[in-house]
Amino acid sequence: SVRLDYNVDRNKVGPYVQDEITVFDCLKITAGLRYDYLEFHFDDKISGSNSKKRKMTNLTPKCGVVYSYYDNSNIYMNYAQAFRSPTIAQMFTYGSSSNPDLDPEKADNYEVGLRHDFNDKLTGNVSLYWMDLDNEIWYDYANSMYQNYGKTSHRGVEAGLFAALFENLTIFGNYAYTSAKNTAGDYDGKYLTNIPIHKGGFGVKVKTDYGFKAHIEVTMTGSSYMDSANEDTLKGYSVVDMGISYDKKWGTVFFDINNLFNNVYNSYGYKSTSGTKTYSPAPGIAFNYGVKVRF
Repeated sequence: SVRLDYNVDRNKVGPYVQDEITVFDCLKITAGLRYDYLEFHFDDKISGSNSKKRKMTNLTPKCGVVYSYYDNSNIYMNYAQAFRSPTIAQMFTYGSSSNPDLDPEKADNYEVGLRHDFNDKLTGNVSLYWMDLDNEIWYDYANSMYQNYGKTSHRGVEAGLFAALFENLTIFGNYAYTSAKNTAGDYDGKYLTNIPIHKGGFGVKVKTDYGFKAHIEVTMTGSSYMDSANEDTLKGYSVVDMGISYDKKWGTVFFDINNLFNNVYNSYGYKSTSGTKTYSPAPGIAFNYGVKVRF
């Protein structure tokens, strides 16, 4: 029997303007404006009563300032409004998981950052951001369908360090702190599900004058919450990836190993309203190899 039979048409227009003004050699200002217009026409061939038409519009500005205080070193500040419509799949084509009444996400984004070259071998960067969202789209595992959060906030810090210890040897490290919470409704002040608060990594890259390259990287992901009430947590995990390659003018031969030590962990999980916990196991050790040819 036919379970789904439908047509979906989407019309989208997104004109925008953007300009960059150089006030001084060390100071640049960027400003832009975008208008989005979308129409969705869902025609259910089985049950005409489920057919639906949606229209979404939004005007989003953005602006930014970059001050270069030294060679390859700068301070920047950005503000941007964001608009993201739900996808066709989220609204219509996932069967009972779809939600044709989803509203588009709207957000105010603020960011302040610094990129600094300590010398020709050591570079660092740090940024602070905060984002206030209306109608953030998420998958409600407890009810098996896409939903809109009412209001949410994302606050965070991201930092990175890159050091060229020798001509052919570099090391790098990064860290991210994310605080993503509901700011209204029944779960006001509670963390959003499956978003780790802490995440970081470090690694080493080696290259030779003969085209050989190698890298190894450790990624560490902290725990996150499995339910909106923040009663149960998903354990954090660490993964080691590595790879080697041989690069020449004609192309590249590569061999990568993901999850080198075959760690067993869950990439996400959720707890239903009945208390049942469901986990999504991540892949074990995986090999990826091939040849890329340049013409």
